[in-house]
Amino acid sequence: MYEVDEPILARYQGVWYEGKVVETEPASGATGEARYKIHFQGWNSRWDYWEVQSSGDLMADTEENRAKNMGKGKGKGGAKAAATGAKDGAKDAAKDAGKKRPSKDDGKKSGGKKAKTSKKAGDAGAEPEAVAAAPDAAPELARLRFNLSTSLKRELIAGWEKITREDKLVQLPRKVTVSAVLERFESDSRAKARSPEQAEMAGEISSGLRAYFDGSLRAVLLYAQERTQADALLAQPGETTPSDVTKPSDVYGAEHLLRLFVKLPTLVPLEDMDADATHLLHVRLQDFLRWLQRNAASSFGCGYVGADADGRPTDEVKEPEKVKEYVAPVAKEKKEKASHGDEKASPDEKAPPPAPPAVEPEPVAA
Repeated sequence: MYEVDEPILARYQGVWYEGKVVETEPASGATGEARYKIHFQGWNSRWDYWEVQSSGDLMADTEENRAKNMGKGKGKGGAKAAATGAKDGAKDAAKDAGKKRPSKDDGKKSGGKKAKTSKKAGDAGAEPEAVAAAPDAAPELARLRFNLSTSLKRELIAGWEKITREDKLVQLPRKVTVSAVLERFESDSRAKARSPEQAEMAGEISSGLRAYFDGSLRAVLLYAQERTQADALLAQPGETTPSDVTKPSDVYGAEHLLRLFVKLPTLVPLEDMDADATHLLHVRLQDFLRWLQRNAASSFGCGYVGADADGRPTDEVKEPEKVKEYVAPVAKEKKEKASHGDEKASPDEKAPPPAPPAVEPEPVAA
């Protein structure tokens, strides 16, 4: 647990930097973890960001941690090493983002006066090299950030309240499972794809989300009240053969899949991805969230059952499942056309015009 203004070490793209906690949030809401707003020493405050302790990217600022991760202690050499590491990290991140690196002329225009000031500060015991090396602005941290709509946030909050405050459990297995939701998304995306590459990307996103969900459910996607239920439904690792294991994606539904997007920024490694690949991944995942919002009525609406003192679900149904029938976009379009066809016939189906009346021949004069 960190406090405000407490010095810490924060890791970015595999490199540890000096930082401090500028704001905290208690453990509450859908994440269930305390969050810390981190400021990198010597970096512009607009690059401050929120982080959870379970990410593994935060640690206490101690001599032992500095010696292990930064190579030096808190002395003169440590400050110089930290400043040099921050400078190198900024260069690497700028290269990954495809940005132009500052030229020597730029340094003279923007950083010349600061360098001179730092030398004067050095006479009073400051570290001139560390001050001069600190960048004015940091590149954006390589992290996925999703914009959840208000309706999706309400789904997260509603589930948290029913499970943690009302002692209810989701009725499992769900009628519409994670596998079914992802299959619908992939089918819809392939039908609307404008190129084979887009269709292939839809399949990769679907399979990737399923793999991350199956691998992370037990670790980070369950509340403490749900673990006993999960143990009863899912086999423990090593208890059965791989072919007999029930996958979480075949038991749980969209409510738990949505929780994955809260944890996904700390689970997906982006260090080896360039800026274009990271942007494309973010866009495709955001597309899925928009699709999920459009199809919320046929994806969400799980039922809830009671729980006993040990966390096991009871037979008492607190809330029945309310899920609407899913209609694929292509089938829905055909259905709408058919319904309109009875009201207004197409030009080809119109009745032919009536034949002209017969003309009586005039009698021939004798």
